[in-house]
Amino acid sequence: MERFHPGGIDADGYILTVPNVEVQPQFQDLLADVCMTLTRSEPLLDGIYLYGSVARGDAVPGVSDLDLTLILHSPPASQDLEMLESKRRTLESRHTEVIKIDFDIGSRSEVLAADNRLSWGYWLKHHCRCLWGNDLTRRFDRFKPSRDIAIAFHQGTCLCGAVKYQVSTELKAVTHCHCSQCRKGHGAAFATYASVPRSAVSIMASAETLKGYQSSEGVTRQFCSNCGSSLFWSDSKGSFPDWISVATGTLDTPFLAEKQKHACVSSKASWYEIQEPR
Repeated sequence: MERFHPGGIDADGYILTVPNVEVQPQFQDLLADVCMTLTRSEPLLDGIYLYGSVARGDAVPGVSDLDLTLILHSPPASQDLEMLESKRRTLESRHTEVIKIDFDIGSRSEVLAADNRLSWGYWLKHHCRCLWGNDLTRRFDRFKPSRDIAIAFHQGTCLCGAVKYQVSTELKAVTHCHCSQCRKGHGAAFATYASVPRSAVSIMASAETLKGYQSSEGVTRQFCSNCGSSLFWSDSKGSFPDWISVATGTLDTPFLAEKQKHACVSSKASWYEIQEPR
């Protein structure tokens, strides 16, 4: 899922938006079926948005995903999410034009909240095309590149792309951990995490694929059960039980790591030497 477009900005310094190109013929039946299937739940849906390669017009049949953002009239109940997941699987099973269909789900109030202008507002305005319903992209002016956007908006995926997540706040306390558990969990010399309040992390797709392993008392390491990517780390018995750490290598959006530190250096791999200041 691409986050930034080639070329980046237009002549006036604004971030480029998704071009309003005609949908490729190979995907027109798929999108018609999507609208018909999902709008049977019209009281639930406020709008359907297209992003990614199909939106840009450069998708490859049988290779590309279909990426959709669904905005609901109100925050979804668990039965709403189950119903949408059932419809997603049904659509996926009867269309071979794409290898996977993903739903990113939000609510109208969440999108229009002032605090989410740089996250949801930016996402819809610059990465999505309205396919059906109320086009909320018209509620936002175009954005210029800024440090605030880099801080406020983060999305990431696992290696296979099944698990997608969004972080709606600044990533803090960037740490390279050299403990043996982090080294084994990542299969690397160290693991790099950044921390945020747990409430700022939303799983946008395939939450059922995200599994957890309790590596020590109170410590849970979450990973994709399909490809094995390490994604999150949390400690319910630590000093910050309401925070979660994100594996920064899984981020698809750039971020500013102004301060970094190494931790548990006494446990570092014998074959690795830390070059930068500790």
